[in-house]
Amino acid sequence: MATAAAAAAAAAVASHYNSRPDAGLEARNESPILPLRKFNNWVKSAIISQFGRRGGRVLDLGAGKGGDLRKWAAANVRELVLVDIADQSIEQARARYSEKRQPFAASFFAFDAFGTSVDEHIPHELLAPGFDNVTLQFCMHYAWENVSKARLMLENVSRYLRPGGVFLGTIPDADRLRRDLASLPGEQLAFGNDFYQVRFDPAQSEKKQLCPPFGHRYTFWLKDAIDECDEYVVDFEEFESLAAQVGLRLIYRKTFEQVWLDESAAGGEAARLLRQMGVPSPQHSDLPMPPGLWEAASLYLAFAFEKLP
Repeated sequence: MATAAAAAAAAAVASHYNSRPDAGLEARNESPILPLRKFNNWVKSAIISQFGRRGGRVLDLGAGKGGDLRKWAAANVRELVLVDIADQSIEQARARYSEKRQPFAASFFAFDAFGTSVDEHIPHELLAPGFDNVTLQFCMHYAWENVSKARLMLENVSRYLRPGGVFLGTIPDADRLRRDLASLPGEQLAFGNDFYQVRFDPAQSEKKQLCPPFGHRYTFWLKDAIDECDEYVVDFEEFESLAAQVGLRLIYRKTFEQVWLDESAAGGEAARLLRQMGVPSPQHSDLPMPPGLWEAASLYLAFAFEKLP
């Protein structure tokens, strides 16, 4: 059962995303962080292309406004079950699905997948067949408020993931966050640039050196996208340990920079998408990524876990 503090934190996240309008294509194309959006979308496309199961079923526990619908369509999945904590976001995802007539079945649910069991909200007939993929893109860090939330989240991920199925996602890189925090002089707790800001909670200043596995809170601001929302450092060793307890084995972990280095050099499908999507990158002479945006992009990593038999 969620505590009052945890419930308030979840409500704040839902309110933040409900309050953000669904910008149209023209507005998105004029965004000052468009190169970052393109790069992040490419990373998601790359890992979905690598780990998505053709003809499979997918459970998205942080679907937002449905921004990944086309990525899963490209992976030729047959069914998506989409969940988000923000009811207005999930309605926008439903509308986007209806407008684009995606080539797969889809169901939509608004609830907190880090605070309640999926069984309480999704009909058994949708859960019982199991899923080939479970995905959490740019949202799992909210579960790291405390160990209870993290455990419940991973139980929701694992319970209906078929053996051999893959849980994939993207999260802030704890090593990078902690390194940047430790490099700050004295009692300073904030770093960033004109595009993003990370500010660790002054009330938790004693945690600057302790680096606790849960509850290490900071506010994150991203220009034209996120307005100083509370987030939590995801301790990856703890993540891997808790995942193992629910039958999930780590098979992939790369920073966004490493994803770009590996995939652009490999010359496969992800490299083709890099060119097709016109993705800016730090060493691309025609489409350079502004250094400040690359600094923001390199805050993240991608991961994948396989469900053991």
